[in-house]
Amino acid sequence: MIVPLPRAAVWPVAGWRTRTAAGVGVLVFIGAAVAMAPPLWSGAAVLGLIALVLVFVRPEAGLYLLAFSVPFQSVREADPTEVKITVTEIVVALAVAAFLARQLAVERGSWRSGPLLAPMALFMGAMLLSVFKAENQLQSLKELVKWLEVIAVYWMAINRLREPPKLAFFLVALVLGALAETGIGAAQVALRLGPPEFLIGGAILRAYGTFGQPNPLAGYLNLTLPAMLGVALFAGRLRLKLACWLVVLAIGSIMVTTLSRGAWLGFAVALVVMGIVASRRLAVAIWLGLLAFSVLILAAVFGLIPFGVTARLLEAFGLAGVSLDSVSPENFSAVQRLAFWYAGWNMFQNNPALGVGIGNYIEAYPRYAANGWQLVLGHAHDYYLNIAAETGLIGLAAYVALLINAFRQLAWSVRSAPPGAWYGVALGLLGSMTALSIHNLVDNMFVHGIPVLFGLLLGAAAVIPAFRRADG
Repeated sequence: MIVPLPRAAVWPVAGWRTRTAAGVGVLVFIGAAVAMAPPLWSGAAVLGLIALVLVFVRPEAGLYLLAFSVPFQSVREADPTEVKITVTEIVVALAVAAFLARQLAVERGSWRSGPLLAPMALFMGAMLLSVFKAENQLQSLKELVKWLEVIAVYWMAINRLREPPKLAFFLVALVLGALAETGIGAAQVALRLGPPEFLIGGAILRAYGTFGQPNPLAGYLNLTLPAMLGVALFAGRLRLKLACWLVVLAIGSIMVTTLSRGAWLGFAVALVVMGIVASRRLAVAIWLGLLAFSVLILAAVFGLIPFGVTARLLEAFGLAGVSLDSVSPENFSAVQRLAFWYAGWNMFQNNPALGVGIGNYIEAYPRYAANGWQLVLGHAHDYYLNIAAETGLIGLAAYVALLINAFRQLAWSVRSAPPGAWYGVALGLLGSMTALSIHNLVDNMFVHGIPVLFGLLLGAAAVIPAFRRADG
């Protein structure tokens, strides 16, 4: 006698078979698609699938990918008016989704706040206010999304990098990205692979990497160089010190070949700040040197130094005879930057409260440009002036408040870091943020994914004091 199975027992079996068949069908479809696609696309698809699974299993892996992906988010020169989705935006979105899913499902909402979330939110609010003045709100949206990404990755970093191995993996990914970019820059210099305008004196080609321009490449390298220098100086293990010195030598050599005076100045100031913080004896020598340098500057201003000496120094830096009405091949870049500053200052003077709208420097530029300088290259080549022109005094004050709080956090991280390598990392990140802030005086370094690294490095610095408590 055959006893029929109850209906309740039949449906689970049937459902299991249906799900299994569907799963097999999906795998067969994916396998066929990979097999039929070109090898490059197939490899990219497989790596993308592995990365996707890894990010959702370990959300911090998304931060490692971001540290490596920033220099490679675009391999072509982009129009500054263009709004496009890059690899960095995709990775940020996936990492945030994975982070939120894990926090809600596993961590049960145990969020950790960070000391810079409030200043970042204040700056975001100031930018939102300026949107009311914007002619092109799509460009405003582009900038707002950029800073939302900064907030998101900072928040993720202070929650997911709180263990030394995780932060170490992040730093390794950061260094590997910088070394890959260094290799590309070295090939460009050695083989003279670049636009004719980057060839200086017919002998030296300025490295520009995948950034399209030498200055952003130099700014990017300056985010890694001081951090590795800090580890090289204070790490206890000999192998780690030697490895970091080699990294410093490699990255520093290519940073020099960018011929970016803004990056050189930023790195020099970073060294001064790191020296003052790290050693009292060295701090005394540095302060005396700065005092002597200030005396020389004053002597030059008041004519106590022969004019010929001053003129030759200015000429060496391309600053001799800088005027909108007097342009030569030697001073063209300085005069062009002066024209961009002129337009930005006019925007700020005419819109002192809210500016012309975040992301709208290009839109407003024709109305405020100097005669004969109607061509614009994307920004004011001074981030402080650029943010004042676009968001007014309110936005500038909010950004300065963010920077002040960021350096307070960095100083606390240095004071509270465990001795040895982690102290070197904290000191180096202070140097990295110093170099970025100084470079922003003569350029805009918040381009090409660098804002994401800005948020990540601030988050990385914020977790270092916890390592000392864990050791204790």
